[in-house]
Amino acid sequence: MVDRKDIENILKEAFDTTPQKTAAAPQKTATAPGKTIAAPGQSQLSGPATPPHAAPQPTHAVGGQITAGGKTYTVEQVLGSGTEGELYVVSSGKKRFALKLCHQGYKPNDKVLRKLRNLKGKGYVVDTLEWGDDYELMEYIPGGSAAEAGLKGNAQAILTIVTKVAMALDRMHREGVLHKDVKPANILITNP
Repeated sequence: MVDRKDIENILKEAFDTTPQKTAAAPQKTATAPGKTIAAPGQSQLSGPATPPHAAPQPTHAVGGQITAGGKTYTVEQVLGSGTEGELYVVSSGKKRFALKLCHQGYKPNDKVLRKLRNLKGKGYVVDTLEWGDDYELMEYIPGGSAAEAGLKGNAQAILTIVTKVAMALDRMHREGVLHKDVKPANILITNP
């Protein structure tokens, strides 16, 4: 039988953001682009893979303009650049959004994004607002991630987050979406 203390220890370990030793070279994982369902906010690979260490730097600076889907947004913050694309906090008027611009060779997974749109407003899943051939526009969550929240030792907060993540994953799975990258850095917090 598992008691509360065991659960708290498991959760503390799961959200321990202390750097861990890793292998010198990452292991490569083969993917079949036509058969992979991407994680929310991520695209399905449609071109040659670029190793994560070779991801290009973001091409837009704070204060600059980005046009996506025929609308122009002002860049408020550069969140980073990964293998699939660049991620920004952008604004239009008084509204803020998260905008992912896909790198050449990548495009949003229309099938997954349509399923995620069905979850709009149903709790604990970031709302995907619109997308096109080279971008995804999502609800912006200003609280940061669980990895940045300093939750080590706060079993109650960790238990609350894990419960809500489980509820979100359940909703996604019922829609037919399998999130393949669940980790503290991909868990966004609305109220730190």
